[in-house]
Amino acid sequence: MASGSVNKINVAASAAPEPAILDNVSAALKTLWTSQLVLIDAEVRKEMTKFVQAAKEECAAQRAAIEQEKRASQAMLAARRKEFDQKLAQERASFEKECAAKRASIEQEKDASRAALTTRRAEFDEQLAQDRASFEAAVKKVCSVTSCS
Repeated sequence: MASGSVNKINVAASAAPEPAILDNVSAALKTLWTSQLVLIDAEVRKEMTKFVQAAKEECAAQRAAIEQEKRASQAMLAARRKEFDQKLAQERASFEKECAAKRASIEQEKDASRAALTTRRAEFDEQLAQDRASFEAAVKKVCSVTSCS
C-alpha cells in the first residue's frame, strides 16, 4: 500500500504544476533561502566577533608584555646607571685623594726647596760677608802699607 500511494504522488508531481503551487514553492524557497542567509550572516558575525575579541586580547597581551619588558629594561638601566655612578664616585674620590697626595708632596718639595734655598742663601750671604771682611782687611793692610786713602 505504501508503494501505491508513492506512485500517486509521483503521478501528481509529474503533471503540469499549477502557477499557484509554483508561486508557493518559490516563496517557500525564498523564505528558506533568506532564513538560511540570516543564519549564515549571524554565524559569520558571531565568528567575526570571536576573531576580533581574540585579536584584541592578543594585542592587549602583547602590549602588557611590551610594557613589562620596558619596565624591566628601565630597571636594568637604572641599576646600571647606579652602578656606573657609584664607580664614578669611587674613581673620583680616588683621583681626588691621589691629587691631594701629589699636591701635598709638591708642597713639601717646594717647602724643602725653599728651605734649602734659604740655607744656601744664608751660607752665600755668610760667605760673602766673610769674603768682604777679608777683602776689606786686605785693602786696609795694603792701604796701611801704601798709604791709600
